[in-house]
Amino acid sequence: MNSECVIDADELRRLDGEGVNITKLALHFKCSTHTIRKRMDLAGIARLHRSTPRTVDPTPEEIAERAAECLARRPPEMQRPDRWTPPHLLWDGHGFRVLN
Repeated sequence: MNSECVIDADELRRLDGEGVNITKLALHFKCSTHTIRKRMDLAGIARLHRSTPRTVDPTPEEIAERAAECLARRPPEMQRPDRWTPPHLLWDGHGFRVLN
């Protein structure tokens, strides 16, 4: 691969915005992934870590709707009237005991 490949910063920014990964960008521009990373840094394009999803945070309404869906799927014996509260635990030196 040629490290002197011509990379248009606007095209690089557009393709990255569309979610094209670095390997596919390298194939598109016919250069190495190292060169793509370098050019992204020079163009000021933020690179995401592999595990960072490209998602939008849910709104509070979406979170509440999802929580209601999850609660509705619980079996009746696990449903609580208002909300779930964790059990009170006590450490006795050997393990935790559940307090009523």
